[in-house]
Amino acid sequence: MPVENAADLAAFFSTDDFAEAATYRPASGPDVAVSVIVDRPTREVSLGGLAVSAPAIACRLRSSEVAQPRKGDAITIGAATYTIAAAPERESGGLIWHLTLGEP
Repeated sequence: MPVENAADLAAFFSTDDFAEAATYRPASGPDVAVSVIVDRPTREVSLGGLAVSAPAIACRLRSSEVAQPRKGDAITIGAATYTIAAAPERESGGLIWHLTLGEP
């Protein structure tokens, strides 16, 4: 079932269910308390012709909480602070940001 509106997102971004509490830290401006859904996939990288699995981290953030995240801003999840490593991408009709994060 597709996510059609902000109300549909409420259950997914509840910290009682799927989301984690986090702090969005823009390069300029105040910190913002947010809820994020964290993805910790494994990615394949080539190292000297050898395929190696490397951990990656990304998260999803509601656009209602942060209107325009930017590459270089940071997100603190638990005790770790990550930098947004690539230009954020919109998902679900613009309701969600997908953020690729760099390791702390």
